[in-house]
Amino acid sequence: MIIRAEDQSLQAINAAACELIGLTRSQILKRPVSEIVPEYLFPSVSEIQEWIDSALNGEPTGISLDLLMEFSGTSPKRLTGHIGPVDNEGKSLVLILDQPSHEYANRSADDAISSLLADIGRIVGTSLDLRAVCQQFALSLTQVAPVEHIAILLASDDEREFRAEFVSGSTDAFEASSPPPSSPISHALETRTLTSLDAAEVRQALAVDRNASKYLKATLRSLCCLPLVSNGDLVGIALLGSSQPDAFTEEDLASLEQIGSHVAGAISNVALHKALSRISRERETLASIGRMASSSVDFNDAVPEISAELDQIIPLEALIIFEPSEHGRELERTHCWTKTKSEELSDQVAQELERLAALSINDTTGRTLALSDGRKSLAAPLLVGSKMAGALAIVTAGNEDDTGKALQLAQRVANQIAGAVHTSRVYQRQQRDARLRRSLADLSLAISQDSATERIFERLAGEIAEMVEYDLLSIAIVKPDGSGLATRYRVGVEGNLAVHSQMRVSGGPGAFRPVCELIANVDDRDDLAKAGFGSFLELSIGAPDSPVIGYMSLASREPGKFTEQDAQALSMALAQVAPHIQNAIAHEQAIALADARTAEAKAEARSRELERISEAKSQFLSVVSHELRTPLTSIIAYAELFERNSGGNLSERQITQAKVIAKSAGHLKFLISDLLDVSRMESGNFSLTMSVFDVRELGAEIVESLIPVLAEKDQTLNTQIARDPIYLHGDRSRIAQVISNILENASKYSPAGTAITLDIHRRNEEVIISVVDQGIGISAEDQSQLFTPFFRANSGLTRTEPGTGLGLALVKKITEMHNGSVTVTSQPGSGSTFTVTLRAASDSQAA
Repeated sequence: MIIRAEDQSLQAINAAACELIGLTRSQILKRPVSEIVPEYLFPSVSEIQEWIDSALNGEPTGISLDLLMEFSGTSPKRLTGHIGPVDNEGKSLVLILDQPSHEYANRSADDAISSLLADIGRIVGTSLDLRAVCQQFALSLTQVAPVEHIAILLASDDEREFRAEFVSGSTDAFEASSPPPSSPISHALETRTLTSLDAAEVRQALAVDRNASKYLKATLRSLCCLPLVSNGDLVGIALLGSSQPDAFTEEDLASLEQIGSHVAGAISNVALHKALSRISRERETLASIGRMASSSVDFNDAVPEISAELDQIIPLEALIIFEPSEHGRELERTHCWTKTKSEELSDQVAQELERLAALSINDTTGRTLALSDGRKSLAAPLLVGSKMAGALAIVTAGNEDDTGKALQLAQRVANQIAGAVHTSRVYQRQQRDARLRRSLADLSLAISQDSATERIFERLAGEIAEMVEYDLLSIAIVKPDGSGLATRYRVGVEGNLAVHSQMRVSGGPGAFRPVCELIANVDDRDDLAKAGFGSFLELSIGAPDSPVIGYMSLASREPGKFTEQDAQALSMALAQVAPHIQNAIAHEQAIALADARTAEAKAEARSRELERISEAKSQFLSVVSHELRTPLTSIIAYAELFERNSGGNLSERQITQAKVIAKSAGHLKFLISDLLDVSRMESGNFSLTMSVFDVRELGAEIVESLIPVLAEKDQTLNTQIARDPIYLHGDRSRIAQVISNILENASKYSPAGTAITLDIHRRNEEVIISVVDQGIGISAEDQSQLFTPFFRANSGLTRTEPGTGLGLALVKKITEMHNGSVTVTSQPGSGSTFTVTLRAASDSQAA
């Protein structure tokens, strides 16, 4: 009969089905179809097509069912049913359910058992689905005994572990379990005999079994333990529970035992087929992984395909390869694959996996670990012969039925890929070494073509930037005298790069020792951290077995930026370029030395020329002075003779003219005397006649001699001379020359009508002679050259006054020859103060 979707009878059938199941229509619609119709019974597309063809020919269509319906929180119900198409297009199906008419009720027990075994045989013979076989077995058990709860547990190969293959409901059933040793269930397994437990024994069994649910502990009053034995081997156990006390009769137990012994072999065969299928699939997967691993020299290229293939047999969420570092001190994560971006490993999980991998490497055995995020992880060592190549770590969802088998499989995968991982590492190392050699060759060639040190450092920094990322690079070179280091090159971000190399001096000058200092993570207390750097690398510059010529320092803001491989590569680079740097420095020093020698030769030649000129000048001054003094003496003598007018035959005008001649000749005499003094000073022939004298008396004499000079400009001279004697040990005439020159300058460059002050006093062990005027003053620029021979201040008044610029030069020279000093304090327009400081005569000298 064909039932259409709009037919009222369909609604009636669905309502009857809901009533039989004990659920409303909305509750049924919310449940997956596998809870209503077992997946193994659900018709295929080809079956549906056959039904449609049969329906078109007027034949009955569909398939008859005998079902054990089970839902959470309810007891299982046995129903019969029929599945057939709703319309000719097969767009939907109808499920007709009904209470079964006990077809075995009117038969004898043997006939009923035979019929059941025949039904089971049909299912087993047509299906290799282990769960479907167990489900049909559970259905048959409900037909021969008052069973409410069923759990079918299959044994592992060593019969130590049990895994639930079928349970009645999702919360009220036994989960995967290994019955405790003291449990009656364990006794049934050991003796391989069917065991029936009463209420007290059930309570005892469930009390020690953590895997039995609270619902079962509260409701079960009878329990039957049916071992499943095939050819003497324990296949599993069926646990049958009832809420009625003493529910199982002797006849029920006999029937159950007969069914169990019949089905055990079928379950064993199906389980064996499943195991063989799994093994075959694993072998194919392993073979495929081996091909993928060996198909590429870079293992990174094969990791995604290998992970996807391994995911077919192990629920895989992440695959990680750990390999020892170059120096074998720690592990590094060289390959990592995660199923999705969102599943990237957290730092904590990565650290846990690294520790697990280290343990696996240390004892060369596989290991398991429950991660902090709830997932499971497996680790297996990667062995190439007797050499440890690393470890394989796998992260799974944590729902594997048999961790031991998963670990064995992980080890087999590790064995398949170990050679490829090792080969890939060797290949990458060779590639890195080849790139390094090319870089070194390019660097050496580039540097060898340049002899300028700064350009060599610039090229070196550029090449190093291609090898290692850094934020700051600094190069310090040993000074030529070996007394320390001088920073010659610096590039990168701003920051204070502490030159640790200053601590590398192990002895005297030139005793700088080789160093390779790597600070992968800078300590927070370090000066580098204060400068904002997280990692630091410093290497000495120098060829092997040669003295260190300098140091190169690298710094990065990022912690862990530099590795030991970086240090090794850069050490090779610096050793390669050290001779070129050394040659460039030697060339630079040779040029500097040549320039210095040239400058020294020029300076020496200039000095000799100046000495020659000075000597010629001194000779000229000496000759001229001596030659001038002879006629000058005659001029002065005759002028004085005319001035006296002994014969009385000269007029007043002629006498006045004679006086002018005498005065001019006297001035010329003083000028010649100064020139002779300067000439003697420069030739080293200037000498002093030392004696002890009273400076006060000398000062009074000089003041008396200058009265006519001061009177010509209506100037006054104020004296502040101590009353007590002030003794000096020196050349009296030269000290008089000093005081006279300063007073004459004060008068010469002071306006008419002004006052000049002479102060002579003793201060402790010193004699202070100061002259204060109200003259034109001296600028700071002129003060710096004031005591230079022949220098005259650059002002209008100084140019109108006659002078040679020798007076103050003689003052300075004479004062210094007496171990004294002369200073000047002046400002333009505010007058000047000249102060001469001399050492007073000692008491013994004065006595």
